[in-house]
Amino acid sequence: MSPDDDKKELVFLYGVLRRGAPENYRMAEAEFVCPALVQGRLHKIGLSPALVTSVSGGFVRGDLYRCDPELLGEIAAAELPDVERKAGRFRKVIVKVRPYNLGQAEIDAWTWEWTGPEQGYPVLEVGDWVENCIPRQTPMFTAIALLCLLFIPGLLLSVPLVPRRSIGSQAAFMVLSVFWLLSPVAGLGSLWIAGKRRERWQEGRLALWVLLAIASIPALIVALAALMELVKSLG
Repeated sequence: MSPDDDKKELVFLYGVLRRGAPENYRMAEAEFVCPALVQGRLHKIGLSPALVTSVSGGFVRGDLYRCDPELLGEIAAAELPDVERKAGRFRKVIVKVRPYNLGQAEIDAWTWEWTGPEQGYPVLEVGDWVENCIPRQTPMFTAIALLCLLFIPGLLLSVPLVPRRSIGSQAAFMVLSVFWLLSPVAGLGSLWIAGKRRERWQEGRLALWVLLAIASIPALIVALAALMELVKSLG
């Protein structure tokens, strides 16, 4: 940890600045720490959420960031509804934040709590604004990853059947071999993009990750063997 880290503040974000939310690009200069939970509930204020903390009840999911103190004002301007913020219906408070699924102790962090009237503003039953208010994308890249996985058995069966007596046959054999090796890598890349796009089929993507990771082992072995041959030739 550098000396400058001591001067930085922890902030809990639960709205439009979270990862996967439309304004997250504004957090490029801040350091993402971990997903986190705060005890309370979320109200929907127009197109934005408003946090009401409580000592009992449910939890609100958000992201914990570390940033320079000067950035907190810019964060508030982007995270909170402009009219309500200027009307003084939010206050900056320190809350107890629980790192999500990390088994760590609670951490003190800044956030903004709603101080306006709660009546008339619907409560989000699931305390996760991104999941509630940002629709998940069509699983286009997830489907591409599935196709890459389905190609692998066919390519694996086709490679030994290609005759290698002519130059054309040898070229076909090499092309099929390359496709067989690269298909799982391409599938894993597609899954990474699918996660960034917040596509549907989240549960299916986990199974695809495992299967494609196993299928990519031959590609890794071939790459390592080629690297060793290159090192030998240079030596």
